[in-house]
Formats: sequence, structure tokens, C-alpha cells
Amino acid sequence: MDTKTFDWKKYLVECFESTQFLALSSLGADGIWTCPLFFAFDEKYNLYFISQPKSRHMGYIANRNNVSLAIYSTQQDPAKDVFGIQMRGHAILVDDADVEDVFKIYYARSPAGAVMQDNLPEKYKGARAEWKFVKIVPTEIYYFDTRFFGEKRQVVPMDVYRPRIARV
Repeated sequence: MDTKTFDWKKYLVECFESTQFLALSSLGADGIWTCPLFFAFDEKYNLYFISQPKSRHMGYIANRNNVSLAIYSTQQDPAKDVFGIQMRGHAILVDDADVEDVFKIYYARSPAGAVMQDNLPEKYKGARAEWKFVKIVPTEIYYFDTRFFGEKRQVVPMDVYRPRIARV
């Protein structure tokens, strides 16, 4: 398979849509912590999750925003073809000014029962909010898919998720 002509966008989105969860790893003074989280994504492959600011991984992220994660569907049969994503990125607390846009992205993907009548973007704003949105900006994406690449994971070309800005 020629990775230069491979339809990265199609298969990355297929992988994202195959599950609602990612496994996020962060690093703190006492070691590595991994946490499963519901996630959503945008067209630039930025990922979004919500968490309580006092949680262990949020404390780690506040001190060191480098994270790694894995996305794969646990519904796959490991005896057959499997696919998934491993990623490194920077986890950034979403500014209050951007909460409404991220709220729409996140809850467009959320299970219907999670969107309650009193769940409004304002709930995620301010220093005293019980839950905050976090954006993960990818710095490296690795994709594995036995349908195309056998047992070898592939580095996703950076221009797939970090398009160059055309110069005039």
C-alpha cells in the first residue's frame, strides 16, 4: 500500500467513529496515569473531552500538557483485521470564549441521554465550573490497520492534520 495515496482522512474518521472512548495517558510527579474518556473530534483531528478540574489527569495536564492516547474499538475481533490510532499531543484547557463551539462539537457526538435540558455551555465556564472542556491538539498520529499495512503501524503525514497555510 502506498502511504502517499492512502486516504488518511477517510480511515482516521472511520477509526474515530468506531468507538466513543479513548485511553488518555498523562505524566505527573508520581508517574504515568491512564484514564478512559468519552471524546469528540473536529475536522482538524483535534480531540475534545470533559473532566473535573480536580481529577488526577487534569492536575497532571495543568503541570505538563504533553499527553498520549490510544483509540480503538473493543468490538474488533483480534483474530481478524484490526485498526486503531495512537497519538501524542498537547492538552489545552478550552477558553471560556470557545466553550460554546466546543460544546456543540462534543454534544453532537454524545449519547442522546447525556444531553439534558439543563446542560448548557455556561455550566463549563469560569474558574468554579465543576467540569471543563479540554482540547487535544495532535503533534504525532500513528495509524495501524491490518487490512492495508499488516502488523506495521504508519506515521500519518503531518499535512493531514496540520495543513500548510498557502502563501500569497
